Amino acid sequence: MPGPFRSRGRIAPAVAAIAALLALSGACAPATGAEGPAPSAVPVVNGPGCARPTVLDPRVTITTFRSTEGRCVPAGRLLHVRCGDRLDPVVLVGSRTGSPKLFLGGRFAVPVASPPQEAGVVGEAQDVRVSMSADESDWLYVAEEDGVARWLSLPGPGAVSTPPEALLMGDSILAGSEPFVSSALEEWSTRIDAVIGRPSAAGVALAAESALVPPDVAVVELGTNDADPVAFRAHADGILASFAALPLVVWVNVHSPAPPAAAVNREIRLAAASVPNAAIANWNAAAPAADLSADGVHLSPGHEAAFAQFLAPLLLAWRAAIGGRGATRCLGTVAAAARTS
Repeated sequence: MPGPFRSRGRIAPAVAAIAALLALSGACAPATGAEGPAPSAVPVVNGPGCARPTVLDPRVTITTFRSTEGRCVPAGRLLHVRCGDRLDPVVLVGSRTGSPKLFLGGRFAVPVASPPQEAGVVGEAQDVRVSMSADESDWLYVAEEDGVARWLSLPGPGAVSTPPEALLMGDSILAGSEPFVSSALEEWSTRIDAVIGRPSAAGVALAAESALVPPDVAVVELGTNDADPVAFRAHADGILASFAALPLVVWVNVHSPAPPAAAVNREIRLAAASVPNAAIANWNAAAPAADLSADGVHLSPGHEAAFAQFLAPLLLAWRAAIGGRGATRCLGTVAAAARTS
């Protein structure tokens, strides 16, 4: 096993790109401007009556909001932004007492039945409702046409090392793809601990030990070898508790024809939704059937790279968003457009 991770470095937070939004107040005016050299307008989907949509730019969309009392929410207080059709959406929440917060949706959102009672609605727009606790914590919920989800809070300044540090713990799925995962994350500092046949019970002590020298990201690929969903949930909660201080925990769900798999995946979803720093890597949906062996679980010889090709883009997208790229690449443009609108 590699030695301890290096101490934290600094990575430029994307919140710096939109700090100027905090100065905005008043009505939800339309935002204009575009990312890139060609001047064009940013489309704005608004709370009814707050502003008029501008000429569409296919790369960027902005949603402004009304409060439950019908007042326009200032752009510096709440925005929903998508920097590109294939990029994860972002919600920007301006704080009255500190730095603005960014929340990632899309692949990083964990479905929930409904927001908890303590989460109040902070903004409503066409087909979007955003809820957050009164203390402006890391818990944010977004209700859209396809359901409600808890979105992932992006870390602030100095919270992530350079290069990012990742612990990956799992069973035979990860073990078979280990060299490919390391290669796909070559710009990261990685530690991989994968054992064939490992159940989630074995991950509890490993997580507690690993948290003593915490990485930036923990990837947990466990559950395939579990037969009891109730016991699995207890183990999952213990693992997540050990990683509570990490900026990100990614749990890879189970792809298996075994009867317990569906129930285990349900517990993964519920466990991930119960903490603010977890996301789910949906291997159950992404596992390529043509690349699997006859057991429907393991990748066939020569196809082990498929797991790395599935997992690495999620981690790379998270890192990019923190650095003002990918999902957050247009936020500087959005801030400038809002200032001049």
